[in-house]
Amino acid sequence: MVSERIKKLRQAAGMTQGELGDVLGVNKATVQKYESGQIQNLKTTHIKKLCKLFNKRPHYFIFDNLEKYESDNDVIFEKIEIMFDASTAETFKKSLQLNAAGRERLKEYINELCQIQKYRKR
Repeated sequence: MVSERIKKLRQAAGMTQGELGDVLGVNKATVQKYESGQIQNLKTTHIKKLCKLFNKRPHYFIFDNLEKYESDNDVIFEKIEIMFDASTAETFKKSLQLNAAGRERLKEYINELCQIQKYRKR
């Protein structure tokens, strides 16, 4: 559950609930509610701060069932590996670390490359 993940990450970082609250701009009681599951829908601003603080993707703080989310990604990467190779699949996995600007730039590169005749299928 998301609440348990927040608590484990906070503890692993050696932070108190009050310290995490300071980072998020909330009080200790709010962090306690996040960790106990009393508050289940985190504010977008808090998700962004948690992602930055703990170097996680937003889905980590949104979805309770990470196994389904991650297994869906695994299927996609398996298909990429079949179509191309393991190195290409690894490159696409790394692309998950990109922010919105990076994803937009990647999309632009792919679109540009697809327009160059010498790289197109004949």
